[in-house]
Amino acid sequence: MKNKGSYIKLAIKTAVGAVLGGILGLVVLGTKVAHMGKEMKGLESWIGAQAHWIFLLLFLIELAAVVWSYNKVKDLRKQHQSEEDDEQIEKIEYGIEYYNTLFTVFAMVSFILAMIFYGVFAGVPKGEIPRGFWMATIMFILICVVYAVAHIKMVRLIQSIYPEKMGDPSDLNFDEVWLQSCDEAEREVIYQSAYKTYRGSQWVLAVLMVVALMGEITWQTGVLAIVLIGILWGTMGIMYCYYSLKLQKGKISKE
Repeated sequence: MKNKGSYIKLAIKTAVGAVLGGILGLVVLGTKVAHMGKEMKGLESWIGAQAHWIFLLLFLIELAAVVWSYNKVKDLRKQHQSEEDDEQIEKIEYGIEYYNTLFTVFAMVSFILAMIFYGVFAGVPKGEIPRGFWMATIMFILICVVYAVAHIKMVRLIQSIYPEKMGDPSDLNFDEVWLQSCDEAEREVIYQSAYKTYRGSQWVLAVLMVVALMGEITWQTGVLAIVLIGILWGTMGIMYCYYSLKLQKGKISKE
């Protein structure tokens, strides 16, 4: 009976999804949403015309954010070195982790936005050089440089607080070396975070796939987005299964 219940639940969820998808499709096709192609082209043109200012603003925001969070960690390092109370040290270490996380988010989001905007900006007809092209390109390169340099600076700062942390951030195997230098509690946090990220990414990729499909059906946005999302989705799933089996095999061998 339990087995049948699983199939019934699956059938109900599939039916609900089909109904919701049909309603969404009718809404899209029956409203002006289906005719947003021109508006999207207009948005692309506007981004192309204002790209140099967009990149300049993005660069300044990124620079200010990473410098602010870096200095916060630097100040906490001084407190960490002089503090003797264990409870206060734990609070300081949480603060270090907090601002380090903000630092990572600021730098990563700025870098990703720069890639997106530059992709839109660079998508101009051949033979045409948009206004502010060189300034936008220079700002884009600077954003990428700040992202890379800031990452190295923050890693070095964290290593000055925790000398046991190993690895050169410019090496390809940095993450692996860093992980090996973490203690069991830190590894547990990393493992759980990685698993939750994987599960969350599966949902995000599923939603993005639906959006990409709707975009192609409605606005003829092209199949490249669908292909890339499919490759990413499949790669993540296959890699998870591969490493899961590999770790299980290693566990059996040790036993």
